[in-house]
Amino acid sequence: MYFATALPRIFYPYDLDFIEDSMLMQSLRFAEGRAVFTAPNVEFAPHVYMPLYSWLGGVLLRIFGVGHTPLRALSFAATLTTAALIFFIAHRESGARWLAAVCAGLYLGGYRLNGFWYELARVDSLFVALSMIGLTLGLYGRDSTARMLISAIVLALAFFTKQTALAFGACVAVYLWITIRRRSGLFLGAWIGLIGIGIAILNAATDGWFFYHTFIVAGADRVEVGRVFRYAAFELFGVMGGLSVMAAAAGVMGWRRLGIGVLRNRPWLLDIGAAAIISGAGRASGRRRRWPSCGICANGAVCRCRKISWRGFAGGITRRSFRVKVCSRPTRRYGR
Repeated sequence: MYFATALPRIFYPYDLDFIEDSMLMQSLRFAEGRAVFTAPNVEFAPHVYMPLYSWLGGVLLRIFGVGHTPLRALSFAATLTTAALIFFIAHRESGARWLAAVCAGLYLGGYRLNGFWYELARVDSLFVALSMIGLTLGLYGRDSTARMLISAIVLALAFFTKQTALAFGACVAVYLWITIRRRSGLFLGAWIGLIGIGIAILNAATDGWFFYHTFIVAGADRVEVGRVFRYAAFELFGVMGGLSVMAAAAGVMGWRRLGIGVLRNRPWLLDIGAAAIISGAGRASGRRRRWPSCGICANGAVCRCRKISWRGFAGGITRRSFRVKVCSRPTRRYGR
């Protein structure tokens, strides 16, 4: 059902969401080699998101031409990557292929819950896919220095897709500290170093406008406590109530039996909490519309059905880019 619904939408020639046109314009600026993080003006003001998705979108626009389809195809590929990772994780945790298939299907079945945003031209699907790759490498690769370093690289890329990936990197750092102590410093140093160097380079290259848009403007929205309660009541313990209760029960039972050791045996529980916090933070902003819960839905799809033991839910300015008619932008196809 997901494929039957998503595939026609990928090729729809017009915007499907309020953010798609402005994401297209931002990616087009990357494709044309024009500055993106600049002082806001009457022609353009960048999104508060990190630039990786738009930059990749710009590469695709240069190859396939201007339109929403290349950007949606990127999000669609990221969604399928997340589903494949969920299958891998659930099979590793449970040993049952049928259960792994159910978990991957559960994630794709969250399509409606997330507002039909899996394949839209927005950063969320890529952010979730990169976060899941980094988490998988970090949580399952603690005995391999190479895997830890690759996890740090991927989670840094997730951060440069969306700032909230910091929470997932912190989860991996905590888990590695609990399990391998000092060797966790390799991951932490590489992860923080890559993020710090990347921010410094981008900020220097844009005369400080990168930091202004992605941190100062992004953090300026007021928090409305009522939105947080509505998120908890109607989403976390409403439409996702069954998954949330099972995860909470697994956490409580594990803590009573193992204490802090529950994070060593069931590390995905830590990521469930991070995903729930990230989703709630996205809804707490007073000026933002309803953000997708892709992260928590992905984390909610991975479970181990033995007793009640869950190892986890594996896991711009809002729109100040002025709406310019797409037909007024160049429509030439770039060289292949």
